[in-house]
Amino acid sequence: MGSCLGVLSPTYTWSTVMVGLDGAGKTTILNYLSNENVGMDTQPTVGFEEKKIEHNGSTFDIRSPGGDKKVRDIWRHYLGGNTRCVIFVIDASDESKMHENSTNKQDSCKQDLHIFMGYDALRRDAPCLVFANKQDLPNAKTKEEIDEYLDLDTFRKTRPVQIFETSARNKGVGLKDGFEWLRKTLIESEKKKS
Repeated sequence: MGSCLGVLSPTYTWSTVMVGLDGAGKTTILNYLSNENVGMDTQPTVGFEEKKIEHNGSTFDIRSPGGDKKVRDIWRHYLGGNTRCVIFVIDASDESKMHENSTNKQDSCKQDLHIFMGYDALRRDAPCLVFANKQDLPNAKTKEEIDEYLDLDTFRKTRPVQIFETSARNKGVGLKDGFEWLRKTLIESEKKKS
């Protein structure tokens, strides 16, 4: 008779909300991470998507509402007491949504991120992972430029925040690194509670 003397490492499941303006690449990121076809063009998300993403023994239950300006007001309804982390996706090549003084303020990534992060339903210690997506496109802003534009230091006062340059269509560059940071950050948070 054999026996199992090894110690099983704990497994974790985290409720996650992924948001970003329309066309940022949220669906393509989810498709890549769930091994679905990322080569095809995606359609704007109507309602929301929900996927379980496995990464290094952890499961992220991701809810991702559409990013169209008509539905951004309902993003808050995807938050709950069990939401452990947030992923914000920005199209790093779309300058039209990075202007604070835009005539159409509803297309300001910064404004929408700050409104979302301020909702009472979001835990104050929930980590925020930012994907500066579409790095494969010309004129994509660097993570440093996006970090400054989004004023991420405002959030770093109360929660862990990290930004990664990504390209879901280019072999998922940066995505796994981002999820690894998020996984380690959440595990460390769990250990501090015990």
